[in-house]
Amino acid sequence: MDRFVTAQVVDAILTSAIRTGASDVHLHLVNRQLHVSFRVRGSMVPFMTGIAHGEETVRRMKALGRMDVTVRHLPQEGSFEWMADGRAAHIRASCVPIFGGESLVLRLFHSGVASHLLEDLGLVGPSMSRMREWLQQESGLIALAGRTGAGKSTAAYAMLDHLLRQGRTVFTIEDPVEVRLAGCRQIEIQEKHGLTFDVALRAMVRQDPDVIFIGEVRDHASASAACRAAMTGRLVIATVHARKPMGVPTRFVDLGVPMSMLEEVLSGVLFVEPGNEGQRTYRAVGADRLIHSERPSQSVSARVTRKTKAGSRIASAH
Repeated sequence: MDRFVTAQVVDAILTSAIRTGASDVHLHLVNRQLHVSFRVRGSMVPFMTGIAHGEETVRRMKALGRMDVTVRHLPQEGSFEWMADGRAAHIRASCVPIFGGESLVLRLFHSGVASHLLEDLGLVGPSMSRMREWLQQESGLIALAGRTGAGKSTAAYAMLDHLLRQGRTVFTIEDPVEVRLAGCRQIEIQEKHGLTFDVALRAMVRQDPDVIFIGEVRDHASASAACRAAMTGRLVIATVHARKPMGVPTRFVDLGVPMSMLEEVLSGVLFVEPGNEGQRTYRAVGADRLIHSERPSQSVSARVTRKTKAGSRIASAH
């Protein structure tokens, strides 16, 4: 009976997550009590609290992800597929031990995201004009920014689908591949097998791509690679975690990309904001506005006087 109840709980959680379009499911097991929340359009929404069969539910989820259910003291990762109402979702699972229990987070990659057309995103007026102009370019960097679950993937795959329809050769580097896109050559990072980001990128540039999509700019390697690829005649689309469009240049600079390089390659930022009732707002902000807003004023904050060997006094600004 317990197994049947656990199976029902698992089905209820996963099916509800797919129906609501949740991007993440958080299962928080503490003192044998399970609390479940969904991330929907960037916001956390409680789903279940104090579930009696919490340990069994977490074990079953871990088993679905091909994790070792007997190991509770080490982090583990896994993945599986789930169907609900005829819709499939690829689910990436991460489990870590916490004081008093375990934390299991499921990332849902819904099928059908790529069916959205660029025209259906909700871009209007100048934003749509800018986006069309950027996508017509043979080179440059288009950054996608927004909060987790805001809809960056929806926008990214709509852009890639648009480029494929133009006859462009499109390659992606993803971790993991969120949506299988017909005609697109998608590379999934598999570090345990030696397929790292650097290895994938070096192999990809030898494949003569027109367009490169980088699933997430997360470190110096991916940030500099995105800019270098854009400088060598490729159109690059990359997602970046930033809370506002103006934060994207800062993010790249923080990751070690010189501002001079960014000025040369950045076309602009498509910023995604979740709205009410599942609506999203898309803003296309040009590079000129972004770069200029990030330049600090050249005011002198202090003057330090020093002496040379000849004894003359020189004032230097800092």
